[in-house]
Amino acid sequence: MVKFVKRRPQSAAIVQLIVLLNTSIFLYSWLNGQVNEFAFDFGLHPPAVAFNGEVWRLITAGFLHGSFLHLLFNMYVLWLLGSELEEILGHLKFTSLYLVSLIGGSTASYWFSDPGSFSVGASGAVFGLMGAFLVVGSKLRQDVGQVAVLIAINIGI
Repeated sequence: MVKFVKRRPQSAAIVQLIVLLNTSIFLYSWLNGQVNEFAFDFGLHPPAVAFNGEVWRLITAGFLHGSFLHLLFNMYVLWLLGSELEEILGHLKFTSLYLVSLIGGSTASYWFSDPGSFSVGASGAVFGLMGAFLVVGSKLRQDVGQVAVLIAINIGI
């Protein structure tokens, strides 16, 4: 991955908190055999948002994951890119970026998903971070080719 700052982030407190929160929620639901129940109760379900006004699902879905692998990939990219972005942007701007990306990803999932589906995951937020990484890297005149390839691979998948 491209590194924009020469030193490792001294304090990626928000990234650490998000990773801890996502991991804790997954482990709790998995250890209690409730991964599917959590998705049903808190995941993004378009009819629940549209007809029941459960707009909070646009946020809660971003803190749930369907499997260890799903969690691992999202948290790995969040850790790599998020740590650098939080160092560059600061805690408040990074938090805003993450939440806007999460809500944007959930909104896209809401509009384009099958009405009977339940969506979970931080992928929308992570995609937003990848996009921000491209912008920040370009402004800092860095090679962002690896991130562009990662985005292309994910779009292909």
